[in-house]
Amino acid sequence: MDKDTFIYIGTFSVLLFFILVFLNSWSEDIIFYLMNRKQKVSQTVKVVPNPYINPIQKDLPEFQKMFKLYTHGKTYFIEPKAEYSITGRILSKNMKLGMWGISRTDFDYIALIDVVLGWNDISDIKLFEKNISYLKQRKSPNGGRYYYYFIPQDSIWSVDFVRNNTSHNHIIPATNNIMSVLYSIKKYDVVKMEGYLVDVYKDGNIVAMTSLSRSDTDGSSRARQNNQWGGSCEVFYVKSIQIGKNIYK
Repeated sequence: MDKDTFIYIGTFSVLLFFILVFLNSWSEDIIFYLMNRKQKVSQTVKVVPNPYINPIQKDLPEFQKMFKLYTHGKTYFIEPKAEYSITGRILSKNMKLGMWGISRTDFDYIALIDVVLGWNDISDIKLFEKNISYLKQRKSPNGGRYYYYFIPQDSIWSVDFVRNNTSHNHIIPATNNIMSVLYSIKKYDVVKMEGYLVDVYKDGNIVAMTSLSRSDTDGSSRARQNNQWGGSCEVFYVKSIQIGKNIYK
């Protein structure tokens, strides 16, 4: 075998390997979507969610009993830290967490979607578009997830106001029905979500620690205070979602 043929075969093999990996990851995404695309209304109420209500948090005593969650061939243990209810407008939605089995971390397999919610005046679409130039989400190469925004000079809002009236939620759906709703929500939808703020463990190790404050920063977050990776985002185990007058569980 001459040198050129060897190089050709080697290059072709590498390309074929990555194509097969991509197709496998893509097919897993499609299968997961098809299995979680049907949604069923669990309850209908008369009052629609009000995004001018601040998030409601009820801290729980330390050392709550953990419960087990099995997903995507992995076993996790979930420790509730606070009962939590939040109503807000969807300002950003991110499901681009990398391909299955390659760039996804243990956390990506359980927290399947990130949403940025805004409440009070930030939930007003006209005010939001006038006072914030853009707001986006991103996943960094090391697995970190974050959102960022730009406030123009003529904005009436300060950085503190935006930070204290928005939150970045890493959502763990309690049911397939909730996952199907998460697939369908769109930017500027008003939603009410209820459940628990949680810490996540796997194989005896911490996977993620939730924020327990809407005003902390990455540097002041409880994760950083405990020398753990993470920041000021909410790790949110969602047990119900309300959109309009429909509640999904």
